[in-house]
Amino acid sequence: MLRDAGHRFKNCLKLDFTLEEALRGETQFYEWMGEGEPAIVSITDDMPFGWMIGSIKGVGNSDPDVETYVAITDALRDHCVVGRIGVLDMMPMV
Repeated sequence: MLRDAGHRFKNCLKLDFTLEEALRGETQFYEWMGEGEPAIVSITDDMPFGWMIGSIKGVGNSDPDVETYVAITDALRDHCVVGRIGVLDMMPMV
């Protein structure tokens, strides 16, 4: 199903490395069919702090229009998935 979506959306979902991320449980991918334009939404596991928005992209990895972006982020927020920097990215490199 991910490969099919990757072909329809002309993006990296059809590639092995993306499928491997999904199979390892690091990233989940969803096809948005709600308000606005169709889009692929990825959420990333930021253990132990929960899930965060990875990306929201339309066909050809285009950025969605504002209406679509707001509808998706509102829906994700209802499930405690928010856009923020990952915890590991907040920590200074040693």
